Amino acid sequence: LDFLPGAGPNGGNALKSSSRVHHSWTQSQVLNTDCVNAGDRIAFSAKIKTSADCLIYSWDNNQRCNDIFFHTDKDNVREYHRVGYITADTPDEGGWHHVHGIHIHSENGEKPDLAKLYFADANPNWDVYTADVKAYVLEQNCQALVENPDMEEKDLYWTYTDRDRSKVKVITPGAGGSGHALRLYDRDHSWRGLRQVLDPRCFVPGEEFTINAKFRLTDALLAGVACAGTDCPSVVLYGRKCPNGDVREKFWNALDMPWDSEGWNNYEATFAVSDEIAACGSVELWIHEVIPSWNIEIDDVQIYANA
Repeated sequence: LDFLPGAGPNGGNALKSSSRVHHSWTQSQVLNTDCVNAGDRIAFSAKIKTSADCLIYSWDNNQRCNDIFFHTDKDNVREYHRVGYITADTPDEGGWHHVHGIHIHSENGEKPDLAKLYFADANPNWDVYTADVKAYVLEQNCQALVENPDMEEKDLYWTYTDRDRSKVKVITPGAGGSGHALRLYDRDHSWRGLRQVLDPRCFVPGEEFTINAKFRLTDALLAGVACAGTDCPSVVLYGRKCPNGDVREKFWNALDMPWDSEGWNNYEATFAVSDEIAACGSVELWIHEVIPSWNIEIDDVQIYANA
């Protein structure tokens, strides 16, 4: 393990791991999670690159990129979680990729004997470089459920629905002619899209929320296309770790207006939290189920609590 002063993004410092003999042998750090409770959401983030070009959207053992892993050991019960991914194929200057994700802390992980963050999966013949590594608890905010809703922090907190079946790109400008947005492209099925882990503690039966978003659809040549009816983007809530199995609730756009193929289109839907999704231990927002030959461009996504 080597410390590289000034070799990180924007002239910052970096760490380099070399002479690796296993996919999981890279930089790691023992974390103090005594202040983290079960149900809290931990955000993980880092900049990363390798000595050879890795394939972001591959599971191949010899070509895939590093992910962030979180390991806990409590009373000899071990948990291993893949908590951070490289989502967008839009690296920073110098080839630094942003790897990140959100993890809901488990009951078994609460007050563990050991908690450790580490990077794994890259070919052991490659050197691995890391910088700007962070792990922090996200503040609970049940008034606005989506993190980085306007994509001003690029793809932070967002990830794909399927690693090897679609791709994500940070684009500019976003809606309104400035900032960033995200483009889902090279999708092999309508199921492929974008998702974010929400705070399940905010889903209380009967509480009402309004979803707002802006969407644009393009073809493979990035020309605008128009949709109608159920071909247009919707928003889905997926509940997991539910008493009676997974829960899926889909919300169509309540705004009745023609689709503008050349511009950004407003989306809005209001819903009351059901008993079924309120009972789930994990809730995710998904944007998908659009004709697979179309790119989905996304910006300004938020779920607001109604007064």
